[in-house]
Amino acid sequence: MASTYVVNVTRRIVRMFERYSENIDPSDEKFLAFVSNFLAENGVKNAEDIPYAQLYLLIQKAIRNFLAK
Repeated sequence: MASTYVVNVTRRIVRMFERYSENIDPSDEKFLAFVSNFLAENGVKNAEDIPYAQLYLLIQKAIRNFLAK
């Protein structure tokens, strides 16, 4: 399960972009698991330890990959 921090940042990003919010439920467990797995695959052990800007970009990339599938 995604950390509370990752969940909150992910929800904020989804709400910022209309395309994302039309196609993603930011509370969906499968989606949040996808984001968490994506972060782990990209070397993020603790999301709170990396700069917010870097986390933002990684989550945005995860969202794009999620939408591509």
